[in-house]
Amino acid sequence: MPSAANLVRFLVVSLAAFSVSATPTSTIASVLQFNPLKSLPKRANPLPFGPGPVQLPRPVTNAQRMARGLPPMPPRFNHAKKHLHARQSDAPCVPVSGTIQANVGGRTAYVSRNVNDFGEYELDNGVSGALEVTICVRGNDAFDIRTNNGVAAFPFFGGVVGFANTDDNLSAGSFNYVYIAATSQTPVGSRPVAGPNAFTAATDISKNIESAIWTIDPNSRVLRSNWVNTNGRVATQSIRYIPSVNAFAIVGDVAEFEDSFGVSSPATFTFIPNTPVRFT
Repeated sequence: MPSAANLVRFLVVSLAAFSVSATPTSTIASVLQFNPLKSLPKRANPLPFGPGPVQLPRPVTNAQRMARGLPPMPPRFNHAKKHLHARQSDAPCVPVSGTIQANVGGRTAYVSRNVNDFGEYELDNGVSGALEVTICVRGNDAFDIRTNNGVAAFPFFGGVVGFANTDDNLSAGSFNYVYIAATSQTPVGSRPVAGPNAFTAATDISKNIESAIWTIDPNSRVLRSNWVNTNGRVATQSIRYIPSVNAFAIVGDVAEFEDSFGVSSPATFTFIPNTPVRFT
């Protein structure tokens, strides 16, 4: 049985051939555009850059409060309970700020604070133009990456379903992809959901998003994407850089993706903290 990707290509080629024979002077936009045509309606105002408010997790221990210059919490008494209970095993996360270094095909650069016309984060050669971010790692759980100098209206470094996708899933045999773009926040482990994002703001095309899709290797500090498919499972995926649009995408099948949208390069994201930190 032919794959969904091959069926879409067949329909596109057939439609284009019919159009050329019937109306040679007309132009048909292929559904296999990585981004929509720029003639689509866009917002009158540019995407708002600048440092958005960084909402850090509320300190929950006296040590955390004192590290932030806050007084210790007052003692709490519970006279109704006479038995001691074990503490919760989940340790609170500590926010850490830094940049994201991007190794693209052997070339070392940074994720840029700038986005392209479609709200997708770009590549920057120097650290001076790098995106400043804050992460809060708690064990092996996936987490958000909050942007400090990116698109203030959508202050998370998240994923947006691709324009040409057949659905919201990444899988082998499919060219589907996910933009790495400016988004609002979604829960950890969430399936793709509707939410404000820079791509939709730039194009008026509604696409689902996920923000809490990142994990980190505690030793190398390499960031890995964890896009969750609609069945609730994390897809097999890799991060690619698309030079033709200066943007990044999360891809399930690299061969299918490149067969549909052209050349891409493997991209590795590494978190570079502003101050020394050890993840455990």
